[in-house]
Amino acid sequence: YDRAYPSHKLILTQDVPEAHAVTRATRVCFPLPVQHLRENFMRLFVIIFATSGLFACSDSATEASPSSTQTKDSKTVSSGNQDASIQNRTAHIPEEELQVRRQQVIDQVNKLRDRELNSPPMLGFVAIPNPVPAILPGTKPHEWSQDDQTAEGIGMLEFSPGEKGGGSTYAQFQVDISEDGSDFKITAKTDLDGDGNIGVIEATKDQTAHVVDSQTW
Repeated sequence: YDRAYPSHKLILTQDVPEAHAVTRATRVCFPLPVQHLRENFMRLFVIIFATSGLFACSDSATEASPSSTQTKDSKTVSSGNQDASIQNRTAHIPEEELQVRRQQVIDQVNKLRDRELNSPPMLGFVAIPNPVPAILPGTKPHEWSQDDQTAEGIGMLEFSPGEKGGGSTYAQFQVDISEDGSDFKITAKTDLDGDGNIGVIEATKDQTAHVVDSQTW
């Protein structure tokens, strides 16, 4: 120290143990150069600032990481649900299959029309006031049940989509009678492709089954 700072002196009390003289530096009686203190202070400040900034960035990255992962997972799940929803709405049914289903419904409407035209004269035309089946079929055929067969008007006409009171259908049937009883209108509703747009087929005493709106058919 004397060689580095010949004009300064370090004075230690005699009653302080040697082991503590270095650590406690009791009664240091010299003024260190201001420039030396300033440089050391700036170095210490830079080290502390850089270290604290490093830890702050590390903590911030650690905290942000689960959130980022959670957000990514949430987007993945949401995207998966959206893709599944779109796939259900746009389930592809081959046009050939749709044509088969359409013809089946038309044939069933014409069959119901024949039952009306051939009903006993004492009965006249028979109304089916409530849609049968009760729930509109979609892309899957409805199996004709006992409840369907015994619905009002159906039993009197002895109508069923298939043979002997059975069969299946993609349509929902209803029959309205004119006020004077001289005519009837059969209405069959379908949703063959499951897009929610209802197709309507009608038939009357003088007209066979025909599509009302081809855009929904």
